[in-house]
Amino acid sequence: MLLCLLFLVLLQLLLMGEVRLFLHPLVLSMEKQFADSQQHRVAMVLQRELHDLQRISQDWSSWDSLYDYASAPNPTFANENLIPETMDGLELDLFLLYDKEGRLISSLTSQDEAGMPRALTLLIPPDLQHLQLFRALFSRPSGDKTDSFEGIVPTPSGLMAISLQPVLHSDKQGPVNGALLMGRLLTPAYLDHLAQIAGVPFSLSQVSAPQDFSRYRIEDHRVTHVTEPWQEPGVPSLLLTVQVSSELGQLAGETLEYAWVFTAVALGGLTLVFIYLIHRLVLRPLRQLEQYVGLVWRNDLQAIPAPPTRNDEIGRLSNSFVGLLDELAIKQQILARYSYEDSLTGIANRRRFEEVFTQAFLRAKQASGSLALLMIDVDYFKPFNDHYGHPEGDKVLQQVAMAIARSVNKVSDLVARYGGEEFVVLLEGADLAVAHQVAERICQNVAQLDIPHASSRCANRVTVSCGYTAGIPQGKDNGRRWHMVADESLYQAKGAGRNCARGQQLPPLSSG
Repeated sequence: MLLCLLFLVLLQLLLMGEVRLFLHPLVLSMEKQFADSQQHRVAMVLQRELHDLQRISQDWSSWDSLYDYASAPNPTFANENLIPETMDGLELDLFLLYDKEGRLISSLTSQDEAGMPRALTLLIPPDLQHLQLFRALFSRPSGDKTDSFEGIVPTPSGLMAISLQPVLHSDKQGPVNGALLMGRLLTPAYLDHLAQIAGVPFSLSQVSAPQDFSRYRIEDHRVTHVTEPWQEPGVPSLLLTVQVSSELGQLAGETLEYAWVFTAVALGGLTLVFIYLIHRLVLRPLRQLEQYVGLVWRNDLQAIPAPPTRNDEIGRLSNSFVGLLDELAIKQQILARYSYEDSLTGIANRRRFEEVFTQAFLRAKQASGSLALLMIDVDYFKPFNDHYGHPEGDKVLQQVAMAIARSVNKVSDLVARYGGEEFVVLLEGADLAVAHQVAERICQNVAQLDIPHASSRCANRVTVSCGYTAGIPQGKDNGRRWHMVADESLYQAKGAGRNCARGQQLPPLSSG
């Protein structure tokens, strides 16, 4: 009997050893997958920031007016566009324009906490013009006009996300006429904001010798990843450190301890029962959880059913993991809303407008339907800000946005803030007559707000100017012509004294 008991004890010890050898790698694998997902979320948020900066810089660098300004700088363009309001509207800290010889011809910086412009020397990355990427921008072949450079570089004021683009015509034809660099400081407050969006605490720091660090490691619930934002000699690498919750490891430890105590008590005749319970209460639920984690890793969070609810340690582990995923799904929804909504006015932002316009343009092209575009600009908005202050200016933009939104009828119509004091309206299926009616209604509704404007030279209240166009997409047509004609009509409205609407039918697409 004693030998049998010893055999059973040894059998239990061997069984427990096998269980621990199986569970421990499984828990480590779960923690690794979870840590990988956290690091990936942070990387995606940073990549979205760089993509947003790239989109803004590409939009500016392919503007014909900026191309002409790079050749022959003129005060009118600078006074209308290269102003502090531009930096505020685009959320930029650095704006540098170089001519085709690489000489700096225009620069803008954001304001510090005291409301003073930041020192230019504190924002330009050290030895910028000696970087290979900067020299390559001006030495590329004449047919190579698509290169751009985005990344995160150190400056005397801290890390900065920058985008460097060649200055080209809007049709991408002709030679490179200079370079445009835009930068956005990654201040501690801004990084905290990104961490809230990602739902994961993280930090970015500069390292001068990345070979002293492992490329990737998990240690003390922290994921460390060394990344090189640019393949440039002399540009320091960045150390991305992501904080990972230790709840999974703690719950896994509790589960192992419970299994050990249970098997120690279940000697003798409970051996077979213990084996059955281990399989039913531990191994199978953990396999289900492992399968669930694998599905989550490969699919959308909201498209996967949660594992069965259990009232034990495995269940608490599963519930905690599912709860964490639910929180991540909420963060995803918030992030998606922030990426498509203008934070000041609550209407669609420029990114949302560009996506909807592209889809509407393709639908109109396939169905040979009409498409109308309106561009609206608040008259003498800068003098208003100077006279009444920026808080009042923000209130005006909010009221004007609501007045414009009230002026459209169809659910499919889109109202968006295009930048600064400029708004756009997209009307699907509308011809020039409908666009004219909507434009006039917008001018009237804004004027009826009766907001005093002592600095306006066209009225004693806040007004808007509106330019519009309408047409049917043809052949190799693209949406850029709608923007150009609507913008030209807007300038006609301003030339006619403002506080009015001007429009024109989209001209036929040239056969040449």
